[in-house]
Amino acid sequence: MYEGVTGGWVGAYETCERDGAHLVIINSKKEAEVVTKIIHSYADSKNTIFYVGFHMIYDTLDFNPDRTFLTVQGQSLNHSGYNIWGYERTPTENYHCGTVDREAKFDITLVQFIDSIHLRA
Repeated sequence: MYEGVTGGWVGAYETCERDGAHLVIINSKKEAEVVTKIIHSYADSKNTIFYVGFHMIYDTLDFNPDRTFLTVQGQSLNHSGYNIWGYERTPTENYHCGTVDREAKFDITLVQFIDSIHLRA
């Protein structure tokens, strides 16, 4: 999980990769509870956006024909074990990334600066 907006989701992804890690992938309600506790314990109370490890960042439908969200490890979000949304937004483009709110419910936001990102598939 990455707090804040500096560099956006791509910056958060690249920071984690550079550190030998990846953005958090929530696989269960129990893990969501842990993420919620971390947010409430350590995050600035003014922050409302926390980047997590799922996205829809592909230009072609050949790679992702179902237009589903994928984890940063290439798994469908629908098969990751946790898929609870705070908002039901329909992606209008192929450039959306994952966030959670302060209760670890999913949301999406538009990805900025996608030219430099190289996601593992």
